[in-house]
Amino acid sequence: MDIKITRGGIVGFLVIFLLIRALFLRKGTGLPVGELKKAAMALLTAFIFFLAPMAVYAANGVMQDTLRQNEKLRASEELRSTNGKYTLVLQGDGNLVAYDSQGNGIWDSSTVGSGAIECVMRSDGNLLLRDRNGRVVWATNTDGYNNAKLVIQDDGNLVIYNERGLAVWAKGRIKDSLSRGENLLANEFIRSQNRKYTLVLQGDGNLVAYDSQGNGIWNSNTVGSGAIECVLQNDGNLLLKDRNGRVVWATNTDGYSNATLMIEDDGNVVLYKEGGPAFWSNGKMNVDMRPDAPPAAVPAVYYANTGDNEFDTALNNLNTVAHGDLDNFINRLIDTFRLSKPWIENLVRRENIPPADVYMIARTASVTNRPIGTVENYYRANRGQGWGVIAKRLGIKPGSKEFHALKKDDTGLLSKGKSQGQKKKDKDKR
Repeated sequence: MDIKITRGGIVGFLVIFLLIRALFLRKGTGLPVGELKKAAMALLTAFIFFLAPMAVYAANGVMQDTLRQNEKLRASEELRSTNGKYTLVLQGDGNLVAYDSQGNGIWDSSTVGSGAIECVMRSDGNLLLRDRNGRVVWATNTDGYNNAKLVIQDDGNLVIYNERGLAVWAKGRIKDSLSRGENLLANEFIRSQNRKYTLVLQGDGNLVAYDSQGNGIWNSNTVGSGAIECVLQNDGNLLLKDRNGRVVWATNTDGYSNATLMIEDDGNVVLYKEGGPAFWSNGKMNVDMRPDAPPAAVPAVYYANTGDNEFDTALNNLNTVAHGDLDNFINRLIDTFRLSKPWIENLVRRENIPPADVYMIARTASVTNRPIGTVENYYRANRGQGWGVIAKRLGIKPGSKEFHALKKDDTGLLSKGKSQGQKKKDKDKR
């Protein structure tokens, strides 16, 4: 940090220098050496208790634009944007206020009369105002972002950034959303504006929404997945990725460009279409919402998440092959499962549901002897959780007879999604 020396500091240094010089030269003052020593010590003490703190405070707040961890602003001290047009000052009335160059207040903490005498940027990322008794009278509630810093910018915005440069608070608004292309890394979070709910990507790979009591109210069921990043793609798909960039969970909501992820004041984790209503909430699709663009020839990401890597690979490949020739895929489903063509086309072409998921809906209904509408409803209620979760909700346990029946390729459709090596292994087993 650049140290700014005040005028008082300079004067103090000069006076002490002249006195010490006179002490050693013993002339020019007419005073005994003992008196000179006393005078020098008195001024040195005054400098330490009065002038030196002025220099330190100047380094801490005046004429800089940033307040870093454990730094403070005291009453009447200020931050100033690098272009000099905006200032942030802790006023004597206890209010923290941002002003423009004309002296107009552009933001304040609404803490007039609170008794606040210092503003401190804590090491945990929380910006606080405290009174003379150390009581917190106002806070940004951004604790959890270590090594954060507060900046008053050249555009007048007042922003708290975490250590990797993600804006987590701006002019009183907590970060409660992710925009396209933004991400959360392990242990990072967004928080609802009412501060009651938090969505965090935990170190164990699980994306979890908590209430203010620490109760989990929704999660991605990805404990142990190795997920270290949650990213909202430009196409509206929300993904969890491991350190190798492999997708371990997805909402499969590609087709909604310029989407926004939010954690709302009621605790819901929601994906919104740009300028429109929600199309996904807590793992469930809004079936009345339609994608704003036709599906790509091959979706950006598809991850079945069955809990079986071999099965996942086959379904992923099937999805790619099906997108390459949708008409043929639809006809094969009709012939194999005796399904309605309008029903299939509505799911694949209008609702942008991945072809492999449509196959799994039909296959699961066939294996479990359930009505296809029942399985479809389970799928819609748990979309984004993956087929491992959907199967469990339907009572199909991993390794069970029904689960093995799901994997079995007696229809010939799944073989389209298998690699040549896997096809050879299957043939050798027979």
